[in-house]
Amino acid sequence: KHLDRQIAFMPHVASWFQGIALTTTMHLDRELTPAQVQALFDEYFRGEPLIRVSKAAPYVRDVMTHHHVAVGGFAVDP
Repeated sequence: KHLDRQIAFMPHVASWFQGIALTTTMHLDRELTPAQVQALFDEYFRGEPLIRVSKAAPYVRDVMTHHHVAVGGFAVDP
């Protein structure tokens, strides 16, 4: 809703997780590299203390018992 486009997401959960991992997909309106997508996320979430953006895909263990969201592992389908 906030991005004004359809987004699909697949949560990955198990009874032993202490958090939620999910994969999201969306259509881009222009060609971008994974680094450019990450740069957009870096810029948008700069200064947000509870959101951490990284190049690598985060694991649940990276956020379990912490109060923040980890975003990363950006990929673009050619």
